[in-house]
Amino acid sequence: MGIKISDSDSGQWQPGNTVIEPGADFIDLWRVDLSDPDLEQQGILTDDEYRRADRFSFDAGRNNFVRSRCTLRRILAGCLDRPANKIEFRFNEHDKPELAAPDVGVRFNLSHSADTALIGVGKDRRIGVDVNYMGRTSGWKAIAKRTFTVTEQASFFAQPEEAQEEIFYRVWSQKEAYTKAIGDGFSYGFQNFTVVVDAGGGAGLLADDKSPGSVDEWNIVSIDVGSNCVAALAFDGAKTPEIRRWEFTPRC
Repeated sequence: MGIKISDSDSGQWQPGNTVIEPGADFIDLWRVDLSDPDLEQQGILTDDEYRRADRFSFDAGRNNFVRSRCTLRRILAGCLDRPANKIEFRFNEHDKPELAAPDVGVRFNLSHSADTALIGVGKDRRIGVDVNYMGRTSGWKAIAKRTFTVTEQASFFAQPEEAQEEIFYRVWSQKEAYTKAIGDGFSYGFQNFTVVVDAGGGAGLLADDKSPGSVDEWNIVSIDVGSNCVAALAFDGAKTPEIRRWEFTPRC
């Protein structure tokens, strides 16, 4: 099949509720405004989830965790036709959550940064999402030198200085989305694979030294989630699915 480079996705986000049955021919992306207190609902989260929330030192971190988890449960409840508080998760060795009853074929992934969360739901394919607000770290050049491949660094540092910060976050989001979809997260080693470095928002997997065949099996797409924010979606499978975009509306 060869290398697949995707243009930036700039589709429209539509208001939606949670009663959406997943299918193998599409992936549903949900954009969530975590500043909305109506996202919190009592009785949805488990005691363990509330204990995890209480470990945050600041209210903003706790609120984002609770609101994103409540929203994830409500979305999955619509997909699976079961109560949100009855959904059970299990975690792999790298702490990636998945449904405790995976036979239904539904896969999901969650990412949040500042007041924005992105939730991806698909069926019969692995998916990963990542969202980042630009400006959340001042050390992005040093991080690029430590974690980007030689090929990525050569292309990245050849870009105009004023464009480099946004490109950094675009590369980082691709890498996060891909390794989250695989299930290994950061432990996979960001220097083991190369993604597209492009100021225009292009994305894709160019090489994977640990799994060369993955270039033919995986797609990475940049997702437009709003100003000063970048995101990426990674998914496997030979057939490219439709990407449906929903703006989560808690009062639907």
